[in-house]
Amino acid sequence: MSWTMNNVGSQKGKTILITGSNTGIGFATAKLLAQKEAAIIMACRNREKAEQALARIKSEVPGARVDLV
Repeated sequence: MSWTMNNVGSQKGKTILITGSNTGIGFATAKLLAQKEAAIIMACRNREKAEQALARIKSEVPGARVDLV
């Protein structure tokens, strides 16, 4: 049996800090956990790219609770 995103249970009530969350694995993780109802704190070095990633998550995940630091 392969592990998929469907194996991730609800993350409601959890706050998760993700570094490097504006691209690659960090972005995919932030988006997935936002879909699973976690509150996400995106920690990124490049503010411009982080804001673009934040906007993308919010447009693709209605009601996502995502903030930047």
